[in-house]
Amino acid sequence: MSKIAGWNSTTIGYHIELINGYAFPSDRFTEGEGIPLIRIRDLNRHMTEVNYRGEYSERYVVKKGDLLVGMDGDFSTTQWKGDDSLYGKAFFVLASKQSTNLASINSTQLKGFVVPLPSYREQIEIEKIISGNEETIKIYQAELNKLLYFKRALMQDLLTGKVRVTPLLETKEADS
Repeated sequence: MSKIAGWNSTTIGYHIELINGYAFPSDRFTEGEGIPLIRIRDLNRHMTEVNYRGEYSERYVVKKGDLLVGMDGDFSTTQWKGDDSLYGKAFFVLASKQSTNLASINSTQLKGFVVPLPSYREQIEIEKIISGNEETIKIYQAELNKLLYFKRALMQDLLTGKVRVTPLLETKEADS
């Protein structure tokens, strides 16, 4: 990784704890009773299809707002928005101490990654820029939603005959 002028380098493991998931026995998976169990397919849906019925350690419970990372496939990362759930061996959770093309990664490998670390002042400036962009995106998204609503309404009116379209050619001929 190239060094950025004025920034120090650090390892990920110095700043966060990576808590590996647990291989829960599949014979205790249920569709009804028990605690929700997150599998890879559930990562971005923020809801689970199966539950786990059996004993478990609180260490393997992910709570709303925790950062959950899938270690297989596309190495997806998401802030969990679902109910408190268990997470299995295909994941780890990032916990603060103070997308890649990898097919698979483990937490020991990730902790050793060296990353550039901006000064605290620069981190604050970066956060301000990102927050400003998020607000701009929300404004544009609201405008887009309005336009899509009007488009649907106009299409409905056109398809039901409430609004009729006169071809431009016929209008010109009538004016002559």
